[in-house]
Amino acid sequence: MTKTTHESDMYVREAVGLFDDIGAIHDCINELQSNGFDRSDITMLSRPQVVGTTATIPINDTIQTEDSPTALRGPIVEPESVGDAQGAVFGAPIYILTLCGAGISAAFGLSTLLLLTISGLAGIVGAAIGAGCVYILRKRQDRYYSQQLTHGGIPLWIHTRDEDHEKRAIQTLTHNRAHDVHIHDLEGIPYEVGDGRTTIYKIIH
Repeated sequence: MTKTTHESDMYVREAVGLFDDIGAIHDCINELQSNGFDRSDITMLSRPQVVGTTATIPINDTIQTEDSPTALRGPIVEPESVGDAQGAVFGAPIYILTLCGAGISAAFGLSTLLLLTISGLAGIVGAAIGAGCVYILRKRQDRYYSQQLTHGGIPLWIHTRDEDHEKRAIQTLTHNRAHDVHIHDLEGIPYEVGDGRTTIYKIIH
């Protein structure tokens, strides 16, 4: 599910800041949502933009992207969602291969002992596959953040609706150790925000 926001005849007003710490950015996001900010109003750089897997120019200086209207945005993904995705990726191969092992054993009329043995071995193979998939997901996440940190920091944008919203956004960014915190206007810039909780942002980007 995606939510597309079009601001064709008005300014998009945002608070923005750079983070040097992954934990701090998640603390900031949690605090923002606790203070009444909608998750769809909080965006980060899209992964394809960061690692250069699209036709767009890869990000080489994240500081310059803060006020760039062409920087592609992506939804936030909380650590809890990452954990859910890793659990699903790890558990699915175990479940599938264990069932396949049991089904094949039953189809050939094998004894209960052999059925349990084959199912157990299939489950072990599934666990190995699942562990490999989790490792790949973690490496993808690490690369997403490390690329930004290497090139200046992790930018976070917060769409603000009024002056009170702006003050709270600035205070929250500053409280969580963001730097280069400021408000900017982007004129007539459309951007798309996906629901990271539902899709887990395409299985963690």
